[in-house]
Amino acid sequence: MNPLDEPIARAKVTILNDGKAQDAMTAGEDGRFSFDSVNSGHYELLIEADHFRTLKFPIVTAKTEKKCKKALSISLAIASENCAGVRLVKR
Repeated sequence: MNPLDEPIARAKVTILNDGKAQDAMTAGEDGRFSFDSVNSGHYELLIEADHFRTLKFPIVTAKTEKKCKKALSISLAIASENCAGVRLVKR
């Protein structure tokens, strides 16, 4: 989400494992992305979008019996701003 709480289209989203890219994709026009083949473990999520600060933060995935999708709302700051944040949202 940008500072106006609008989705950021076409952001590059990368899952890092020990600092190396494990999987990457480009978010859709609606800002959504999904990785379906991530094993349980500790990773970092790297998000890059033109005119926004790059955001990298740790994530932990857990093995479940059923497929489970959780929505993650990520706010990116414009390059000249000093803050960015992440919040989980229930859908």
